[in-house]
Amino acid sequence: MYKFLKKIKFNLNIFLVLILFLILCKSTDTFRKSYYIVYENINKRQENAYDFCDYTGTGYIFYIKNKFKIKKIPIIKNNFTSRDLGWIFHNSINGTDKSKIIVLNYTEEKLKEANFDKFKLIDNFRNRCFFLEKI
Repeated sequence: MYKFLKKIKFNLNIFLVLILFLILCKSTDTFRKSYYIVYENINKRQENAYDFCDYTGTGYIFYIKNKFKIKKIPIIKNNFTSRDLGWIFHNSINGTDKSKIIVLNYTEEKLKEANFDKFKLIDNFRNRCFFLEKI
């Protein structure tokens, strides 16, 4: 009889630890996050993780990098003060591509004032973020 109670107590401890583990996973949303990591493309996750075209425009740069398969770092101009966003192109060849410009948080009027006449518009997001290429 004593061995039986010991066995039940051991199984009960394992059961309680398992229940606590499942509650912890549920409260931290581990299952959904794991699914998202496994089945979502890393580029799409990076676009979603950062602001798209608000302050830093990091998500927009990821979008441009993936859509146009950019290999060299283009010139990045931001209307707001922000750190250098060249880290997004960490796998690229060193150097900058001066024939391409990513302009963030500019209005169309400010874009005309900035004298980008020698560039053609390749991509436009809500008339605030632009991808330009030299003609």
